[in-house]
Amino acid sequence: MPWIRLSLLVAVLVSGLSCAGSGVPKDFKVVFGEGGGVTGQWRGHTIAADGQVETWAGASAEVNPKPAGKLSDKSRSAIWDELEKSGYFEIERNEPGNMTRFIRVTANEETHEVTWPAGGSDDTLEGLLAFCREQVKNQ
Repeated sequence: MPWIRLSLLVAVLVSGLSCAGSGVPKDFKVVFGEGGGVTGQWRGHTIAADGQVETWAGASAEVNPKPAGKLSDKSRSAIWDELEKSGYFEIERNEPGNMTRFIRVTANEETHEVTWPAGGSDDTLEGLLAFCREQVKNQ
């Protein structure tokens, strides 16, 4: 009997450690891009929970999606870490401009979106957007 308990304890600990190491929520999804202006067109990318990437362009975000590859777990984890490190989830900003940029993140069954005018001076948001674009570009 003690061996069975010990085996169960070890199994629980090992499975818990492997889950804790990943850090990225299972439903992690990122949508980012920009649009508006004279044409009213939007363009950007969607990174799905499984790492699949789509590029899109049209009258609103996520219309006319086209497959654009798949991010590695390492890249997805890097994006997640950057979002957390920057304080993204604490940023409350909904400021559209003539041209508007946005980042929308779904994680742990909640969606958080931040919008700001393109060409603005928000280094944190511009840096996050550039980081996401770079991860997609380098896949």
